[in-house]
Amino acid sequence: MCDHDKYRALSVANTAIASARLASFDVHQGSNVFWDLDCVTSDLPKPDLLHTMQLGMLKHLLGWLSVFLKQHKRFKAFNNIWLSVPAYLDMAQPWGTYEEVSSWQGKEIKTMSRFLVAVLRCALRAPFASQRDVFNQAIECSRALVDFYFYSQYDSHDEQTLGLMSTALRNFHHFKDVFHQFHAGKRVTQEGKACRKELITERDDELKSMKFKTAAHHERQRKSWNEFINTAMVEHHADGGDFNFPKIHQMLHFHEQIQRYGCLKQWSTETGESSHRTQIKIPYNKSNRSGDIYTQILEQYLCSDEFAIRRLNHNANGTANTTGSGETSLPTVKGLKFVSVQGSTTSKSNTFAAVLASVGDLYLRRELQRATSSFLVSRRVETNLEALICCTAQVYHGIQIPVTNMHGDQVIQTVRCTGEQRLYGQDPRNDWVWVQTSRP
Repeated sequence: MCDHDKYRALSVANTAIASARLASFDVHQGSNVFWDLDCVTSDLPKPDLLHTMQLGMLKHLLGWLSVFLKQHKRFKAFNNIWLSVPAYLDMAQPWGTYEEVSSWQGKEIKTMSRFLVAVLRCALRAPFASQRDVFNQAIECSRALVDFYFYSQYDSHDEQTLGLMSTALRNFHHFKDVFHQFHAGKRVTQEGKACRKELITERDDELKSMKFKTAAHHERQRKSWNEFINTAMVEHHADGGDFNFPKIHQMLHFHEQIQRYGCLKQWSTETGESSHRTQIKIPYNKSNRSGDIYTQILEQYLCSDEFAIRRLNHNANGTANTTGSGETSLPTVKGLKFVSVQGSTTSKSNTFAAVLASVGDLYLRRELQRATSSFLVSRRVETNLEALICCTAQVYHGIQIPVTNMHGDQVIQTVRCTGEQRLYGQDPRNDWVWVQTSRP
């Protein structure tokens, strides 16, 4: 018996048991179209990395860490280190702290996961003796959850990767109690808000009755009340906190789902979410938002798609001399470009003589001239030194290179060289690159 038949038979047996159980309580069930499908309906929902991990568990972890760091007075240090994370080729520098971002998106969570553990480790350095165990538990719990998220994104798995993913999940459940008091259910949260409101009202009434006391005595009483209220809220959430919510349970099924159906990235709704903007939101905003808006949305999307195809055909016909690597071949010396690679940006036209004159080092100037001549020869362009000096040159300060990132997605890395000029009001940016001069 194959796996499908086995799970199908198990589903039918469970349905019969449930029907008999309901009938014993005089509950009669009607017909359901899903009962007649040749599949196991309980297996139709698949794990969704976007909503289960990125906008689910990792976002929960950020909330727990926010309260945890505030409790131990490390939140300011965490924010300072967070904002000091430098930009990388396919990773933008954080523009704001966790609390300054009003709505976290999947892409922002994915970027954050790459440096969260390092930032947390730096923020919790040099603890007191009483804080050492708690800080280590928080770091280990965060690292285990991030590791589990990274393993779940693999395009292919074997027994070793599945074992590492299961180990990371066990470590997360082992250390997660350090955040127990910071995750309370809706009922506990509402009760806590009501209790806090009552305590604040009681505090204000008592402070009003001390109008004849000194300002210093008044301030001491307010501080004492605030400490009492905060302690009461912590104890209330600690007593009512739990980890009984669906997304933390769904991680237990990742191992089984990967074994049965393959990698989880194929089930992620991230692709559909990104396409939703171009296919639905933008066409809807361009419609008159009345009448048959669905037809308007479809017509607008088809129109933009036709223009995109027309643009591709125009570029293909107008760039007949473009090579497969994305570099523009040069039939003549005129219009020399440094360097045209798939969507280069920030260009500035000048003569090649002016480009050479801008290079202060004599050795680099000669090497640039020699390398340019060699490049033209490799492109079968006949030229001489006099023609090369007089030709026009188009200098690019940034090139965009398509690469595969650590998540297996195709991204565009922008390499910039601004010299002494500032970039967007910030410091000059001159990236280092490795250049392969010949094939092995």
